[in-house]
Amino acid sequence: MTRRLWHALQGGIIILMLSVPVAAWAHPFQYGVVKTRLVADQNRLQMQSQISPRLPVAASNLAAYLDAQFVVRQQGRSCNLVLDALTTPGPTQTDFTATITCPQPIRTLTELTIHSGIFTDTFTTFDHFVTVQVDGQSHQLVFDQTHADYPAITRALTPQQWGAQLYVIVSQFVWLGVLHILTGYDHILFLLSLVLLARSLRQVLILVTAFTLAHSVTLTLAGLHIITLSPRVVEPLIALSIVYVAARNIWQLRHHAEADPRSGDRWLVAAGFGLVHGLGFAGALTDAGVPANFFVPALVSFNVGIEGGQLIILLAVLPVLAFIKRWRSWRPVFMSSSAVIAGLAAIWCIGRIFNLPLG
Repeated sequence: MTRRLWHALQGGIIILMLSVPVAAWAHPFQYGVVKTRLVADQNRLQMQSQISPRLPVAASNLAAYLDAQFVVRQQGRSCNLVLDALTTPGPTQTDFTATITCPQPIRTLTELTIHSGIFTDTFTTFDHFVTVQVDGQSHQLVFDQTHADYPAITRALTPQQWGAQLYVIVSQFVWLGVLHILTGYDHILFLLSLVLLARSLRQVLILVTAFTLAHSVTLTLAGLHIITLSPRVVEPLIALSIVYVAARNIWQLRHHAEADPRSGDRWLVAAGFGLVHGLGFAGALTDAGVPANFFVPALVSFNVGIEGGQLIILLAVLPVLAFIKRWRSWRPVFMSSSAVIAGLAAIWCIGRIFNLPLG
């Protein structure tokens, strides 16, 4: 009976994990962003763009949409836009490249006019950050619903408009934080491994608080660009943190050391690896595209969403762990589960180090 119940529980967990991303995407995105880089080369502008949180038009219609909504003119004469490539590196990002050909060589930004109306009608709040590089000089332009044309760019907002945009940004980034946790299987497995051998609710709170405070520090510092670390370093370290905690669980279970007072240093492990996970959260925040004029509210809201996502996971997991601990064979169950988690994380770590499609 115990074995059947465990198999049923495993099946339920798998179904729940597979269903989370589908359910999560039912939430409508209210804030959208495009980050574009235009590099002048003779009479061409090489265009590289990144769209978040997702492409709001059909991919097959993107070329025609851009041609109508992103209009570049050189001294009154139209420049021709041709879409070169379109890729989707993740569920919340679309990248594309295009070539804009103008009648004459481009020497200064002032000889160009730019109209950007892309996606302003599909999001409640929208920003299009454009970097234009001409003759070695870099220029920053920002387009949104209130202004769509360069050089006639204004960003004057009434208090009512500012408050409405603030509400949209806060709600959007809280949800993105929740979504990042619920679809971030590496963070879920780390959190599960961290609390697996917790002996009381008090110990769970200590471990989660240490992890939360630590990742909040690095998320804030990285979000403010005070510290930076390449994802090629951060992502393997996140996977390695899961391997370590899961392997440590196996060692403690084999030696019946989970009740050993010396195991109380787990909060230091939670805090140490929390610093690494915070850098991973910062990468997700950057990918989402943070509005420059609402950066701090977006940063705080994203972190609040992460904590909300962690709370949802703990509320779902802790009763299950408590129930399993009532079984006579709970120790082998936890050991085998930790071995599976360590194995998965090791595969992810290798894949991330060598840039292989292993998770």
